[in-house]
Amino acid sequence: MQQKPGTWEWNNQAQKRTGAGSWEVFHDAKRKGYGIFAAGIAVGLTNLTCGMSVGIIGSCAAVVDAQQRGSFMKMFLIEIFATALGLYGVIVGIIVNSNL
Repeated sequence: MQQKPGTWEWNNQAQKRTGAGSWEVFHDAKRKGYGIFAAGIAVGLTNLTCGMSVGIIGSCAAVVDAQQRGSFMKMFLIEIFATALGLYGVIVGIIVNSNL
């Protein structure tokens, strides 16, 4: 994501940003910039949610396992589903970034 803006036509035309077609190139670069921002926000927020849910589930699993032996593996499976939320966010970010 960091190296993509260097290949955009808007950054390659630093000397001639006026004239015919310059607005189309500008709006294309703006659309791609918002796309990168959206991919970063999607990955960041889903991984923040993933971390919070894993922490909550992990602390609850420790308390439940202390009270009732043998239930940790069942709670661990639920924690894996919470971890998958972060993976889904990364996949969405990759898809958004590949369409730019």
